[in-house]
Amino acid sequence: MDEVRRSGLDRRSKQDPTPDDRRSGKDRRAIFDDLYHTIQRYKAIPLFEGLTIEQLTKMLRICSKKKYLNQKYIYRLGEESSTMFILLKGKLSIRLKSGVEWQSISPPRVVGEMGIFTGDRRSASVIAETDCIVLSFNKVELLNVFRSDIDLCNKIQLNIIKELSKKMRNDNEQIEELLQKIHSLEMI
Repeated sequence: MDEVRRSGLDRRSKQDPTPDDRRSGKDRRAIFDDLYHTIQRYKAIPLFEGLTIEQLTKMLRICSKKKYLNQKYIYRLGEESSTMFILLKGKLSIRLKSGVEWQSISPPRVVGEMGIFTGDRRSASVIAETDCIVLSFNKVELLNVFRSDIDLCNKIQLNIIKELSKKMRNDNEQIEELLQKIHSLEMI
């Protein structure tokens, strides 16, 4: 047995040498550092604010990372709301029924969240303004995670309320600007 150990042969098969590229020490720490940085990067997303690492992991287990090319629809006005998205990279254009762009949004923003909770159909179209990367959450899986972890559900819903409030403030500012422009045109 000492000969097996000294020779580098695997004791289980007594034939296969142990791999020289086995991760150890510094390499192993690099994997955990990358995992730590990944978790920290996702914790910075407002939707995930206040989540524990365990809760964040639950959320990341049910999402998929998707890429949308420039000018591709993420979803269209009137479609069923079955998915919520977090924009990680790129820009999205929110288009009204008329096709006019209402907003251009940058990361990290949530889109498609209203219909997940209200059951309403999509209230606007969302198009990739540039090549984009998003996290996609399926409604059924999301609601299942919420049922299994009420604390997680409460935190996510509070964060969504905060996001919707920001969107409403932004919309109010845009409406105010439009009204001022209309008023100044009437004065001419």
